[in-house]
Parts: sequence; structure tokens; C-alpha cells
Amino acid sequence: MLGVMRLSWIFLALSLALLLGGCDAVTSTAAKYNPFPSFETRCEQLPASRVEVRQQAIRPVTNDTLPYRELTRLGEENLATHRILGLTKTEFRQEVALEVRGIADSGGERSCSRPHIVVDLTMTPMTVYVASELANDACGHAAVLAHEMKHVAAFREHMTDTARALEAELPQVFAQRIVKARDADGGEAQVRRALRAFLEEFITLNTAELKERNAAVDSAEEYARVSGACGGIVVDQVPPAS
Repeated sequence: MLGVMRLSWIFLALSLALLLGGCDAVTSTAAKYNPFPSFETRCEQLPASRVEVRQQAIRPVTNDTLPYRELTRLGEENLATHRILGLTKTEFRQEVALEVRGIADSGGERSCSRPHIVVDLTMTPMTVYVASELANDACGHAAVLAHEMKHVAAFREHMTDTARALEAELPQVFAQRIVKARDADGGEAQVRRALRAFLEEFITLNTAELKERNAAVDSAEEYARVSGACGGIVVDQVPPAS
């Protein structure tokens, strides 16, 4: 009776919108009367950095075809003495799409840009397993399933909290500063380095928080409550094949 998840960050293909020379379409009221605004002026007129975090709805699927021995094998970081009657498995995927919008001077000696970052959070697939030995035990099946739905709720809550944290913290990585480099590739590399550095630290803390959240669901008291439900949940004690 526990939740198991894998975590992956995926960088999608980067899109680069780069304007050359004086072709910048963004102009201020003061600058529009100047046919040759400076490079610095056009940099300041770039669209502001944006961060968008999107969540995909979690839709768990129930599977009660596997015996408890198989669920025990599927469980991660689980003591061999535990018999797993229920298991919730998912993969927490965070896909990052990055678009860098900027300008470069016609001589190719300098560029400036600001990023637009889109993060998609998904927990797909999510499968809630209940041991097949409980297929004919309506009370036991319901008790285990109810416990696993607490894991589903924990995953949902964690995804929402992750989205809020990213929306609050990720914009601070760039803080509306203009990314300046010799060329477009250099500007892109700066953005990617800053983004990866932030995500590496964020992932470590985020993964630890999710493990703690699931561990709280699998408290000793909860194990005892579920195991003792319906007068005590019993499964066949068939010894493993030699």
C-alpha cells in the first residue's frame, strides 16, 4: 500500500525568434520618431519574459489483475517483509518548452533576448493496483482501494503545489533582465544554463517533498487500519516456487 513514481524533466525543441538589425517590430512612442533607434533601446523594447505552467488532469486507471506478490515486486524502497495489497504507480513528467525572443545587430557582434518558458506537468499514466486475491472480497477490496485513492489525492495536491512553486520561483531566475551575448547561440546557451541550474535544485527538493507526502499516507497507523479492516484482510499464503 504505497505510491511509487518516477520523475523526468524533458526539454522540448527550442524555438528562437531573432530579429536582425533595425527590423524590430516593437517600438515605443518616443522611439517611433527616430528612424535609427539604438541597439540598447531596441533591447529594452523586447517583450517581457513570461513563464507559463500548465497542469494536465490526473485520471487514474484501476487494475486488479495482479497478485500481491507481483505488486510487492513492483513496489520500490519496500521492505521484503511487507505484502503489498495495493499500489499506485505513476510518472511525474515536466516538459519544458523554451522560446527565446531577441534581436541581433546586423554585424553579428552582439545580441539580446528574453525567454518565454512553458512548463507542462503531467502524471501519466497513473495506475491504481489492488491485489487480485481481493477480487472476491468486496470489503477488503474497497478498503485497499480507499487507501490508494489517498495516494492519488496526495499526487494531485503535489502537482498543484509544484505548479504554484514554479510560477512563483521560475520568473525570479531571469527577473526580466535582458540576456546579452555575442550572438543568438550564446544567448540561448545562457538561458539554458540558468534554467537547468534552477531545475536541478528544484527537482531534488520537489522529489523529496513528494516522497514525504506519500510516506505520510503510508503511516503505521494507516497500515494497521487497512490491514484490520473488515475483520482483518487475509490473502492466500502460498509459498513461492523454489
